[in-house]
Amino acid sequence: MKLLGLSRSSYYRQVRGMKDYRQRPRDVPSAKHIEVLREVAIKRVEAGHRRVRAYALAWGKIPTQATGSSRMSCYRVLKSEGLIQPKRIGHDLRQAAEQRHQRLTAPVNSTRCCKGILPTT
Repeated sequence: MKLLGLSRSSYYRQVRGMKDYRQRPRDVPSAKHIEVLREVAIKRVEAGHRRVRAYALAWGKIPTQATGSSRMSCYRVLKSEGLIQPKRIGHDLRQAAEQRHQRLTAPVNSTRCCKGILPTT
């Protein structure tokens, strides 16, 4: 590989006739598709982008193979429309409970401190 001046991956890519990875432009979802996602998001305010997509597919509003029917496409559409819910509150509540639990736990060497035996350093 050093003699050819190629990296191992480039060498095998050329030998096997593989094409290099190129970024392709995204297919833009149609206006009807965006309207359907907006309608479902407004009907189901509590739903995030995954559930909005699931509802739209389950209700037959968009076909599975349609351009822009993936979860990330749905997320991009809802974000551009300003319909994305804020992050889950449960995560913040769980984190606060964990911090509170850490403050309330007793020290490991509490019995030694109470008996007057202090750890030597």
